[in-house]
Amino acid sequence: MHVNAASNIAQAVTAHVKAEHHLEQTQATEKQAFTDALEKSWTQTELNKIGSRTRRRTRKSPKKRIQKPIVNRAHNNAPPLASR
Repeated sequence: MHVNAASNIAQAVTAHVKAEHHLEQTQATEKQAFTDALEKSWTQTELNKIGSRTRRRTRKSPKKRIQKPIVNRAHNNAPPLASR
């Protein structure tokens, strides 16, 4: 039972490593294709329209900060905490 589980894990890790390697190769191929297109007078704007979303640099909207109310215990009307 343990041997079977270990074998399954090893196969999954091997598949994961192969997939990562394949992804790196395809990303390099894509990058080269975009570089070649730029050298052949395509504009970055044109390439952005046809490219994948992962290649686009979108502007991130600034996160809205939620301001917490300031609690001033010195001016609080609540009675002081009882001593133990």
